[in-house]
Amino acid sequence: MAGFLAALWAPGDRETAERLRVLDRAAKRQPAWSWKLRAPGLRVLTGARAPLGLRRLNQDSVVIGDLFRRDLLGVRVDENIATDSPAPEAACREMLKRYWGRYVAILRTPDGATSVFRDPSGALDCLIWREAGVTFVATDLPLWLHAFLPRSVAVDWSRVEDMLLDSSQLALEPGLRGVGAVPPGAIQRLGPSSASVTTLWAPSQFAGLNAASRKDALDELPRLVDGCVGAYAGNSRLLAEISGGLDSAIVASAIVRASAPTASWLNYHVADRQGDERLYARAVAGRLGLDLTEALKSEASLSKAGLAESSTNARPGLNGLDAQYDQDVLDRCLAAGADRILTGQGGDTVFYQMATPLIAADHLQQAGLTGLNSSVFFDIARWTRQSLWSVLRIAAVEAAGWGGGAARTPPDFLSAHLRRRAKAMPVHPWLADQDLSPAKRRQVQGLAHTQLFYGACARSRGADLIHPLLSQPIVEYALGLSAVAQTEGGRDRALARAAFAGRLPDTVIQRRSKGAMTAYYGRMLAASLPVLRPMLLEGRLAAQGLVDRSRLEVILDEDDLIVRGHYGELMTLTAIEGWVGHWDR
Repeated sequence: MAGFLAALWAPGDRETAERLRVLDRAAKRQPAWSWKLRAPGLRVLTGARAPLGLRRLNQDSVVIGDLFRRDLLGVRVDENIATDSPAPEAACREMLKRYWGRYVAILRTPDGATSVFRDPSGALDCLIWREAGVTFVATDLPLWLHAFLPRSVAVDWSRVEDMLLDSSQLALEPGLRGVGAVPPGAIQRLGPSSASVTTLWAPSQFAGLNAASRKDALDELPRLVDGCVGAYAGNSRLLAEISGGLDSAIVASAIVRASAPTASWLNYHVADRQGDERLYARAVAGRLGLDLTEALKSEASLSKAGLAESSTNARPGLNGLDAQYDQDVLDRCLAAGADRILTGQGGDTVFYQMATPLIAADHLQQAGLTGLNSSVFFDIARWTRQSLWSVLRIAAVEAAGWGGGAARTPPDFLSAHLRRRAKAMPVHPWLADQDLSPAKRRQVQGLAHTQLFYGACARSRGADLIHPLLSQPIVEYALGLSAVAQTEGGRDRALARAAFAGRLPDTVIQRRSKGAMTAYYGRMLAASLPVLRPMLLEGRLAAQGLVDRSRLEVILDEDDLIVRGHYGELMTLTAIEGWVGHWDR
């Protein structure tokens, strides 16, 4: 796994010294972990299977993780680095300009102050807590670390409510009192009683700023993707999934260009037409000259044991909820001798897959009334299967700032009082900028949800799970492009399709359908009802009055599941219930 634990303390305290000796003994019993740094007031432990790099920053500080140069895209930085200013905030701003990657920086100043900075991708979690004079910074909460949590650790029910109302909240502050987290792109100054957080990077800083010509974008997108994928591929032995979709095909083409050693090219399919994309995966493999392994994703159900195993982290285990798939990927990875998994996740958001009239609203904001003669409105109407007048109405309302934009409606199986709370709930920090255009706001909302892809799971614990399309240089560039340019002609990911057309088969580039696992997960939930009904109807969330039992009972019925779905919402609810069940003891 790619994880770390850092311990910080003020030397000289006897209680702290004894606590560190206990930590030392516990760490020695963990074969998957090893000490990377021992220094006065600071120790760093990293996962041994996929060890993260560690380098000094300005002598007293350290950067843990993978760091790459921006000027020579993809060149890994292994040596110690220095910035022009030793001040933590200034040093981090300089790092944002010079480097990218997945990293956490721990910055110490001569006066004893300590700050922690988390890179904008959020690929490494950054949990923080204090216990017995020691401040811990970590990516994960494996069971052996639970003994070093604060004695007062408990479920924070207000945070649980936030998670139920908006699943993107799962990736923000954990739901445990006494355990915090640094947000992606933010620096947090540590203190004995309070901590201040300053945002240094946010998506809104880049949204709509890139006025590059179409020709420039067609050149730049492949350059960025090749550089970022190549950087993460490195000299690792890879397993890469080729789903049959555009995004995984783009990543596969970049892996081939990087000549990265790849142990397995893997395609999963299910026993229904919507979830069987082998035709397209084979076309990609044939075009790129790859030996494709096809695996049938067998029917599965959720179990108490599987839910318990995915619920021990600081966050609900949504990323590992499909335990059978999760473990199968890891088993294949280990059997093939691979230590890193590369995916195409995040491409839907970064390249703009979302079919929405908000794109027309962006066009109206940019072009004004003269833009009414544009074909954009016809293209969006055809794409979203709405009337032209509906698209024009929504675009006018949203462009004027009178609409709901990217607002989401909370699930109707939540209790009435909780759903009322949704109206007063603060927006995700990345959506706080009121100047975001409607379509860019929708894209940023999607980026907030992609943070869930980094959640702990069997794959990420046993190998190094990477989503290279969510790398900072790619995200920043894509945010800068207008949504209209990214979806030219009313086509999802139109710019990305054109940029990679020369290296992928036409069947994938021109494909208008999209594979769906909806039916598969519907069958999974239906088969899991004997476990889910008592768990959700008689569980802790129901006892707290956070769900409407009568409404939920109707939904937890096989016939209703077939007709109405609610699959994603029920999976999120199940992950949160399982997690609360572990921690609320």
